Amino acid sequence: MTPDELDRQTQHAVLLFALASDPALLSDEEILLAVAQDPEDVDERDSITRAIRELSASGLLHYRNGFAQTTRAATRAALLLHL
Repeated sequence: MTPDELDRQTQHAVLLFALASDPALLSDEEILLAVAQDPEDVDERDSITRAIRELSASGLLHYRNGFAQTTRAATRAALLLHL
C-alpha cells in the first residue's frame, strides 16, 4: 500500500468514527484511542493527527483547540451516501 493510500485509509477511519459519534465533540486522544491499532506507535499517532488536519482543511471536520466535530457537509454527505 502506498503512503497516499494509507493516508486515505486513516482519514476514512477517522471520519467514520467522528460520524458515528456525531454530534459529540471528540478530543484528539479519543479519536486516537478509537482508530489506532497501537496508540503508542509514533508513526500511527502522526498519521491520525495528519488525517484530522486534512479532514479539517477539506471541510469535513471542525477542529479547534484539540477537539474535532463533523461538519454539516460531512453529516449530510454521509446521509446521502448511506455511510
